[in-house]
Amino acid sequence: VIVTGEGAAGVPLDESHLVVSSFLDGLAQFGAERPAGMRLTCRNTIPHSRGLGSSAAAIVAGLTLAWGVARPGAEVDRAAITRLATAAEGHPDNAGAAVWGGAILAWAREGRVSLVQLPLPSDFEAVAFVPGFEGSYLGDAARLPAGARLECKICWWVYDPAQGDDVWQVAPGTPFSALRTSDSLTSTTS
Repeated sequence: VIVTGEGAAGVPLDESHLVVSSFLDGLAQFGAERPAGMRLTCRNTIPHSRGLGSSAAAIVAGLTLAWGVARPGAEVDRAAITRLATAAEGHPDNAGAAVWGGAILAWAREGRVSLVQLPLPSDFEAVAFVPGFEGSYLGDAARLPAGARLECKICWWVYDPAQGDDVWQVAPGTPFSALRTSDSLTSTTS
């Protein structure tokens, strides 16, 4: 694995690289055999751990490459790629945007991913403010201090372990790492 660009020095250069592992997962999902060897060159243009979707983009790249290897010449099944990427990444908004592009509204429920592409005016211009530091715990809740407060990137709701959460019946003093997560997304490629 050869990587240039954003975060190149901090990513693995073996099968644990997110594009490679997603490619291998995709081959299995699409019923294709694993190649005897391969060389992958990645040029990263999305800053890592800044909430901009770099993980989703890497997963989608690997899955789309797997599709091309498993089904040469076939049109990419973007719905299948979206389902698989959402299952792997956990965020249908990130996975959907990486697959479909543009502005989307996406949600997942009971293993099904739905999205709506939002029309944008032709003179629409986007501006991204990229923090100069990594703001993620990289999915490893054990890296967080027990009292860490976390804010949702979408609705700005803050989970404060000292307060817990009455709506979700989480007792005060419950650290984020002790919260149950939902890994119930399933995917099919039929």
